[in-house]
Amino acid sequence: MYGGGYIFDEPNKRQLKEEQLHDDPVKLAEFEARIARGEKIEPGDWMPSEYRRQLIRLIEQHAHSEIIGALPEGTGSQGRRASNGNWR
Repeated sequence: MYGGGYIFDEPNKRQLKEEQLHDDPVKLAEFEARIARGEKIEPGDWMPSEYRRQLIRLIEQHAHSEIIGALPEGTGSQGRRASNGNWR
């Protein structure tokens, strides 16, 4: 109902390794140095493909939990009980 999972197709392991091979080692070293210094990484900044993929996944999960958390209890997939106490 809410969200449909990850918005991109899950990459297979071969595709993922190919993307990681294309990550520039110099840029990767600079990125890791920025992380080590505690710098903020902005969306337009270069980042490794796997890091970006996992970041998008985390953002999706957070958004989903915000939506579900705003709903009153009993409106999710928990089901509802009939007046006789049985599950519908």
